[in-house]
Amino acid sequence: MLIAEADIRTERPSRYLEELREHSIEVCGHIPHRPHPHHDGTAPPQIRNVEWTDTGGTIDLVEGRCTLQAGPDSLTLRVEAADRDSLQRIQRLVTGRMQKIGKRDALQVTWRQADADHPHRARNRLLNRRQPDGLKGRFLPSLSRDAE
Repeated sequence: MLIAEADIRTERPSRYLEELREHSIEVCGHIPHRPHPHHDGTAPPQIRNVEWTDTGGTIDLVEGRCTLQAGPDSLTLRVEAADRDSLQRIQRLVTGRMQKIGKRDALQVTWRQADADHPHRARNRLLNRRQPDGLKGRFLPSLSRDAE
């Protein structure tokens, strides 16, 4: 499994998390046989499942997974995929969306390779970030095409 991570510094990480949540739910809800192409002519990602809390989320794609976590002053992204092409495609999609929604704040997404020897270390760091007590364990319902 190949892994890449990015920490996006911003004063409004929750706002961007919410915008990514709304976008992924919209993409997930598109009719599977008539997806809308992106502006560059590529097909949108095939999303299998999305799950969200008030401070994080996971987007499961056919090609891999993107995990997001909003901290006090940053939004942390983690992308996992089985091969380099899939990893780079997911990175491009997430980077493009972040640059589009963060245009006013000139958000910068800089990816780094995560520790491949310990794939759960970064995930555990994301999951163990301090959350306000009232938000721990609160999940929104999962959206899945498989459930249809």
